[in-house]
Amino acid sequence: MGSGASLEAVLFAAAALRRGRASRVLATATEETVVGQALGGAAALVLDSSTTAPLGVVVDGVSRFVPARADGTPQPSALAAAVRRVTALAAGPGELRYRFCGPVDATPVDTAIRTSLASARVTLTDPAGPSVGAEFGAVSPLLHVAESLPAPGLTMVVAASGAGHLVALTLQGAGPGEARE
Repeated sequence: MGSGASLEAVLFAAAALRRGRASRVLATATEETVVGQALGGAAALVLDSSTTAPLGVVVDGVSRFVPARADGTPQPSALAAAVRRVTALAAGPGELRYRFCGPVDATPVDTAIRTSLASARVTLTDPAGPSVGAEFGAVSPLLHVAESLPAPGLTMVVAASGAGHLVALTLQGAGPGEARE
């Protein structure tokens, strides 16, 4: 499983819940042991439509493929199209928490998304640096989703793989003491 697969699981789970095809879904991610590391990684997230006071809601998401050129950099027109779709998830000007996960060779994708969000007048309120080069490419995005759900406001979690898979989703969190719908 590579970067993005766990976010795909969350997108499929949210769609199943919205369409009434399930009332509870378990989205999971696992990683093999990395060379030089003693442990692998795993994460699980339960999404439930029956909760009367959810921690947050998966608002929307997108999955794209951005092929690489011969030199390994993202193909410009495919990257531009994917970045437009990701930027649209921010729903216009405003504040957004942003989390990016991917290998070092996905840094141009992170940079393009951040630039596009800034051009759309989206302010990154908690702009954590990119999680590039992370050992756990599938687990890290799922952990960012879990960490972001109880945080107030809109969060975007993006995962990109070196093979060109790009997945992004937005979450509307309800912070402590806020009305939760």
